[in-house]
Amino acid sequence: MTYRHGGRTAYGNAWRRLRALRLPADPSGRLGPAAGARFARLLEQAGRDEPVTWTDDGPRPEEPSSWRDGLGCLAAAVIGVVLVALCVVGLVTVLRWVL
Repeated sequence: MTYRHGGRTAYGNAWRRLRALRLPADPSGRLGPAAGARFARLLEQAGRDEPVTWTDDGPRPEEPSSWRDGLGCLAAAVIGVVLVALCVVGLVTVLRWVL
């Protein structure tokens, strides 16, 4: 059910309705059958625009991932490979001095 006033919906879209509930956590397990069905429908509608992620502050849109999200992992991997290469070179050098 969508409430209309003057030809416009009261909260515009599903995300505005979800935020208007001011929920601190996902209440899906604590709702009765009718309220659970309505809440599931609201989550589905909000999820069409952006996936729903539950945080300590309530529901938030899931941030879209991009190539920048993996940049930190890539830098750590490159540093790790360089450190391993330096260890191998150092070990080979020490072995040559000893033998």
